[in-house]
Amino acid sequence: MHYAVRATLLLMLCTTTAMATTVTLLMDEVPNQPIHNLTVTKSGVAFTFTEPTGTLFYNSFGPDGLTYVQDPTIQGLLRTFTVTFSAQVDFIQFGLAESSLTPLLGASVTLSNGTVLPLNLTLTDPVAEGQFTYSGAPVTGFSLTPAGANLFMAFDNLTVNTITVPEVSSFVLIVVGMLPAVVLVWGRRRTLHSIRRN
Repeated sequence: MHYAVRATLLLMLCTTTAMATTVTLLMDEVPNQPIHNLTVTKSGVAFTFTEPTGTLFYNSFGPDGLTYVQDPTIQGLLRTFTVTFSAQVDFIQFGLAESSLTPLLGASVTLSNGTVLPLNLTLTDPVAEGQFTYSGAPVTGFSLTPAGANLFMAFDNLTVNTITVPEVSSFVLIVVGMLPAVVLVWGRRRTLHSIRRN
């Protein structure tokens, strides 16, 4: 019987581990509009943007052909904005460009857990540009504070890796579905054990 129990526990462990989905917003999913209170859903993940001044626009064009930022983008006047996710994520990546001809330091990303991480715009091709990457404990969003006092910014290629844990009802169905197999194996082993005794 202990083999059947081990097999059942191993199968349950394999089926209940977290599954991941990678989703990338290319900023072309919805028509051009202000991002404040905009929710964009892609591959089952909802991204909700907050920027109360209404100066950043989704699906905007220019600058084009940069390393981390390509058309279309979220762009407009330099503003802090927030993105929240409908699921926990353990990976976030995006590109940011600002209208500066020299590298910029001091942009920051504040994760939903309170962690503040730097984002330096070290490339100048032809404007200041950089890529943010986070990989770690699950979070449900971030706030981006651009560097300096430049006039314009562009944000693009937001990629997240969601963590999906099966629901309790799925786990219960797996256990109930495996119960007959465990009983069958246990019954056969008891029968074989009884035959060996006789």
